[in-house]
Amino acid sequence: MTRPTKPTAMASQLRRRANRRAQVVTAVVGLAIVVGIWELVVIGLRPPAVKLPPPAAVFATLGHLLASSAFRTDVLVSLRRVVLGWAIGSTAGILVGSLAGLTRLGKVLLEPSLRFLRFIVPFAWVPIASVFFGLSEAGKLFITSYASFFIVAFMAVEGVRAVDPGLIDAGRLLGVNGRMRQWASIRLPAAGPEILTGIKIGIGFSWISLLVAEMVNATNGIGVVLYTETQYSDTARVLALVIVIGVIGAALNLGVASLAARLPWTSGSR
Repeated sequence: MTRPTKPTAMASQLRRRANRRAQVVTAVVGLAIVVGIWELVVIGLRPPAVKLPPPAAVFATLGHLLASSAFRTDVLVSLRRVVLGWAIGSTAGILVGSLAGLTRLGKVLLEPSLRFLRFIVPFAWVPIASVFFGLSEAGKLFITSYASFFIVAFMAVEGVRAVDPGLIDAGRLLGVNGRMRQWASIRLPAAGPEILTGIKIGIGFSWISLLVAEMVNATNGIGVVLYTETQYSDTARVLALVIVIGVIGAALNLGVASLAARLPWTSGSR
């Protein structure tokens, strides 16, 4: 395989930067349109503030939230939970999915259970996790891990099964023998794009599931703050929290995508 020349690589990098700038501009314009429509609705219909506060009130409330050290602590608590749970679930998903995808015993024993459990949404486990784990961190980690596990596991199953047999034969010629060596050196990198897609989707699932778990069974975290403000019918604070939740979710997705882009798997091919 010939490496791209330096001018070609630079042109490709410039195109990626231009695309990112275009995406940012498009996102900003889209948000401005949404806020403008929101303001027009408030001016035209004059709904009660408890139903739809004006954008200025929500953004002022958002500023107060971000200035609060207690709220920033809640944000950090939630971030720690979601990243740790996602990492555990993704790692387990890669290992279990690879086992189910590569071995006959794994296919017989694991795949039916995976296909059954994947339809049980993480939210259904929140009450059970509350009973088993109480208010401990283990309950939140279980929910966030569960949320990311299945999408990663199934992407791993499909990825390792779809590897070109020619790559395995070529590996044998180069001395890559044994199932574990072939998995680590050939199948896993070749299945990388599928697995990384599952990992990127999984962080979103984990984030949503964590918020529900915190609303039901936690003493701190963004979910707890959101639930409390909902009980007080403080719509401005609720909408400000929704903005924070959306921004964090987008940041998590971008962070995982950026990490994935730096892994050698990203360029794996069959």
